[in-house]
Amino acid sequence: MLVVSAGAYAAGGLPRRFAPLMSNHDATADYERIGPELGRLVGDGTVRSGGEIGVLAYSCGCAIVDLFDDRGAVGPAIAEREARLGTLGRTLLDVNFRFFDFGDRPIVTDYALVRGDPPPGALAHWTLTSPWAGTQQLYLVRGNGDGG
Repeated sequence: MLVVSAGAYAAGGLPRRFAPLMSNHDATADYERIGPELGRLVGDGTVRSGGEIGVLAYSCGCAIVDLFDDRGAVGPAIAEREARLGTLGRTLLDVNFRFFDFGDRPIVTDYALVRGDPPPGALAHWTLTSPWAGTQQLYLVRGNGDGG
């Protein structure tokens, strides 16, 4: 079993670009390459995350925020999720967030990283690829990334 496992792990070549089980949208090396470019583009500005922060923020040296550090963005995210759920799902979310303060306002950011189709006025563009998420496009836009 150990030999088969080691063989299966090494079959894709070593060192591996991606872990066998992972959920990142791109490889660490790609985020290390994108980060400094992002930092030059935004300077002292604050960036709304496009889904992942980790290595990107570390190599960017800039402020990147997401749901984990912007409590004000959690309320709208809950409401958006509830709108797509049935009665049971909404009830479970209501119970889970019963004591959550929905009064906090989201952080207003100078820039946002958005995925998908090219938004008007995109300042930069990167292609991300991983076994988990496939190939995606990441764009840097001004503002919160909500089109406003």
